[in-house]
Amino acid sequence: AQDKRGNTALMLAAYAGLPMTIDHILGYDGVKLDIVDESGATALSSVAVNDALSDEKKAETVLHLLKLGAVPNLIDLTFPVVSTTYEQFYLSKNKPASI
Repeated sequence: AQDKRGNTALMLAAYAGLPMTIDHILGYDGVKLDIVDESGATALSSVAVNDALSDEKKAETVLHLLKLGAVPNLIDLTFPVVSTTYEQFYLSKNKPASI
C-alpha cells in the first residue's frame, strides 16, 4: 500500500536505515522492492538522501537493498542523481567489513 504521496512502508524503513525491518516487510506477498513514489523515489534513493543517518548506516542499508536486488540505476526525480552514484559515494566513505 502507498500513502497519498506514494510512499510505502518499505521506503520508510529504508529511509530510517532499518535493514531488519526491510527484510520483514519484504516477507509479505506483493511487496515490490523498486516501486516508486509520486516523485520517482525508490527505497534505495530514499535512504541515500537521508542526512540524518550516518554514512555507515547509509552504506549498510544501501548495500542491503542492493543485495536484495534493488535496481541501482533508477533516477529519483526529486534528487536527479542516478542511484549508483549513491552506492559509490557511500561505499567510498564507509566500506563495511563484510564486503
